[in-house]
Amino acid sequence: MKTMTTFHSSDLELVSRLFGNSFAAEAKVPLNDAIVQCLLEAALVLADRIKGERNVYQKRFLVTLGQHIRSIAIEQVAYFESDGRYAKLVTHANEKYLLDTSLERLMTKLDPAMFYRINRKTIVSYTSIQKIAVWSKSRVKLELVPATDSDVIVSIDNSGDFKKWLNR
Repeated sequence: MKTMTTFHSSDLELVSRLFGNSFAAEAKVPLNDAIVQCLLEAALVLADRIKGERNVYQKRFLVTLGQHIRSIAIEQVAYFESDGRYAKLVTHANEKYLLDTSLERLMTKLDPAMFYRINRKTIVSYTSIQKIAVWSKSRVKLELVPATDSDVIVSIDNSGDFKKWLNR
């Protein structure tokens, strides 16, 4: 014999909000303990996933200019380039600043909807891409604003994902 339990209206309301109004219409029918338990566990897993995806991305970078400190808003950043053990931040106004961090660590702080690491030396902002040209095989060459000192080519490994990133 199956165990049936009548749940409080707040439990049914929670389940109906999480899983749709179909439960609200059937609220008069007692729900099986196992079903409600399963639904609530699924809701907790979903909540944990959503919570984990809510990363707080860096909004500004503090840079030093001699004796002065300046805050650069993330919207002003065109791209980052590797410069030895430092990362070079380049703004849309072509101002260049050194950051004491690696590109790898920097990527964890950047919003992936705005920035993409196209190769081991460069992270680009979507807003800095002016032109895209087919380069060789499946690789593409980017023309960025402001212009870079060297060619900016998306690596073969990143080319497919880069095109998906552009097509959002």
